[in-house]
Amino acid sequence: YPPGNFEVGGQYRIRYSDTNAKNLRAEPGSGGTVLYTLMRGVPVEIIGGSVCMDGMNWWQVRVMASIEAVGWVAEGPRGNYWLEPFVREGVFTGQ
Repeated sequence: YPPGNFEVGGQYRIRYSDTNAKNLRAEPGSGGTVLYTLMRGVPVEIIGGSVCMDGMNWWQVRVMASIEAVGWVAEGPRGNYWLEPFVREGVFTGQ
């Protein structure tokens, strides 16, 4: 599938409707080494991508938290994206 409505430089939050936190991986794809587990609401900035692997679009992100980390996260399936726009201090900063 073509990538969702995401862009390099955009800021987003991790979201999911199931109980499975999302993985930040060293490389794009479900076989990439898991660096961290990202819980719902963790803010990220897209810094690269998208790369299509294992039937998903993957984005390189920088985690915007107390422990800075860079890796790859899948955008999720169409209609149930695992990224949502990040709003900070009432200012819309995503798509």
